[in-house]
Amino acid sequence: MTTPNTNLQSQNQLPSGFTFDIPDASQRGIFNIQGLEKSGKTSLALSLPKPIGLIALEKRTLDTAIPYIKRGEVAVMDFTRLRLKEVSKNRQTTAVEYKEAWNQVVGAIHGVLDSPFLKSLVIDPATDYYDLGRLAYLGALQGVLSREYGIFYAELKSLFWDMYESSKSVAVVHRLQNEYIADKKTGRYVLDGWNQMPDQVQVNITAWRDPADNSFHATIDNCGINANLNGTDWVNEMANLEMIIPMMWN
Repeated sequence: MTTPNTNLQSQNQLPSGFTFDIPDASQRGIFNIQGLEKSGKTSLALSLPKPIGLIALEKRTLDTAIPYIKRGEVAVMDFTRLRLKEVSKNRQTTAVEYKEAWNQVVGAIHGVLDSPFLKSLVIDPATDYYDLGRLAYLGALQGVLSREYGIFYAELKSLFWDMYESSKSVAVVHRLQNEYIADKKTGRYVLDGWNQMPDQVQVNITAWRDPADNSFHATIDNCGINANLNGTDWVNEMANLEMIIPMMWN
């Protein structure tokens, strides 16, 4: 589906390769959801248009998804068996150990993106997805030089290009972790995962619960499509990505 061409005469006058006709992406959104433990991140991600293809890398994700799976709203690929740790002091040995699992996860992502049936993709937690990739490409989670990340980062960006070229809505779900400066906690939280992830998506959302009334909140930190949504807070049943997507494009 493409946007309607309202001026054929102007179209014919364009330089070679230019066009007014572009794919219509207004039915989907690409989100990063971040939050502390038990803040409702997975439930928010599963409010994407259904049916959803879920890449589950943590047992708690799977537990939250069970009612959706039983209703036929979510199809899951279960990677919760993975134990993400360095299996050897030899980085190459560790990389070989995890490369097959990484390839399986990437294959599952492409399977959802290529599916004519599924409407959305959820990767949860993407924190573990990032760690799995580091083990597969670098063979370690610590002590790796910044310049060694180049090929791995290129792979991550390539996967996002594939997401944008598809018609699917996507949510990548991240934990938050304490921010440290000079080995001291600042009292703030930062994304636990690839620090370039917020730049790859259309919308960044922080999920949180208000302890005063146990209400669930989804605060839009920024939206690259519609800046009017920046800072808006969606509460309880209004915290629904399928409802937010059309507002992104208005």
